[in-house]
Amino acid sequence: MERDKLVGLTTPRGWKLLNAREPSGRHTGGCHSWGYVAANDDGDFAFVKALDMRLGLEKDGDLQAALKAHSTRVDQFRYEWDLAERCTSARLSGVVQALEEGYFEVEGEQNPVPFLVFELAEGDLREQSDLERRFDLAFRLQVLHKTAVGLAQLHGIRIALQDMKPSNIIVFRDHVTKIADLGNAHHREITRPGVDEQIAADKYYAPPEQLYGAVRSGWETRRLAADLYLLGSIAVFLTTGVGMTQSLKTQLRDEHWWTNFGDEYEQVVPYLREAMDAVLEEVRAESEEEIAAEMVELIGYLCDPDPDERGHPKNIAGAGGRCGLERFVSRFDRMASYAEYRLRRASSR
Repeated sequence: MERDKLVGLTTPRGWKLLNAREPSGRHTGGCHSWGYVAANDDGDFAFVKALDMRLGLEKDGDLQAALKAHSTRVDQFRYEWDLAERCTSARLSGVVQALEEGYFEVEGEQNPVPFLVFELAEGDLREQSDLERRFDLAFRLQVLHKTAVGLAQLHGIRIALQDMKPSNIIVFRDHVTKIADLGNAHHREITRPGVDEQIAADKYYAPPEQLYGAVRSGWETRRLAADLYLLGSIAVFLTTGVGMTQSLKTQLRDEHWWTNFGDEYEQVVPYLREAMDAVLEEVRAESEEEIAAEMVELIGYLCDPDPDERGHPKNIAGAGGRCGLERFVSRFDRMASYAEYRLRRASSR
């Protein structure tokens, strides 16, 4: 079934699919789904995510394996809705709102098509950066603060995002930003359907321990520490235009790349730290003078190559969870408020 076959259909709550929406940037959470813009009779707009029902069976492929994989994707789609609904019920201000879920009955198709409906944004962070090329300081710091708030809210209801990247941070009117796409998220008490992948989501942004195959056990080290790294990577992207993982790759010698390195992960950590220091110097050089030192410090805490050391050192030394985000939320908020104050003063002159 082709995706345009769903255009014109209406959900039980009145969302009519107007057109298919082309993915932008690097999307992975939607690799087995289609996106649409929808509208209701009140003139409101929404984003509809429908599961791609094609099996993806190659010539001479294993039909049973394809059917099993497809059934798993359906289960994962329903799992995503469960997590999204939990976020909406908890009124998480930093996470996109879930509006409806259900199935489309499509003429000529044997199986109904699952769909999810979410609030619609103007675009995502990568689209905005491509259009504007460079954000002003106040907006960049506001994005970091709001993203840290959204991530802390998710952790507060025991959800690890696992797939934070520019295309999954959506921008609404007046530069309001939220986290979107829980397609690769994990709940601490609810097992995610299917195989527990070594690399949680997109290799382009993944934490280094996942790329080197050194996946740790334990919720905090495997899940929460990965989210911290991804938050730090967003900070690098907003400053230099490239995320931390790809920046590390440009600084590493070829023999230390994850595709080439054959020894234990602990042996490559010193090389990764050296590469990270070089990336942080780029961040320092690209940052405004008044925030450069603090930005480098915070990214260093978030992106430490050793997931056991990741997080704010006062968290690590204290009794609270070492992956707690409260200190990062507070400091990004303070930095953003200062930048906005400076912007207002400059515009009033």
